[in-house]
Amino acid sequence: LKDFNLDAFSSGRITMYLKKLDILENYTMRDYLFGRGFGSDLVSTSEWDWTVKNSHNDFLTYLVENGIPFTIVFLVLMISLLTLSRKVSVFSVCLIGGYLATSLISNGLAVRPLAGYLFFIR
Repeated sequence: LKDFNLDAFSSGRITMYLKKLDILENYTMRDYLFGRGFGSDLVSTSEWDWTVKNSHNDFLTYLVENGIPFTIVFLVLMISLLTLSRKVSVFSVCLIGGYLATSLISNGLAVRPLAGYLFFIR
């Protein structure tokens, strides 16, 4: 365990998260409200030297590209999907919970076109 490298184990995600936090440190209030637009999340690192990558975390991507209000509205939308039928099912809780969990460590299901179609069919 002494030689264990969490960044290498996570395929460079820790480095990407730290890069995004550096980007957010330089944001103005306007940037926090509206974001900086599509693609402002993309950076190049030594872990991925062949192309630029996003953060592999939907919440960080939404925050950097679209701002705090969009991120909050998105979370409210995901949670409101549980109460649409007025009866919360185990399937819905697992689906939404799984989506939110995968969004923290990778690009979630809803932002991938084919998986997104299946996700919202429910």
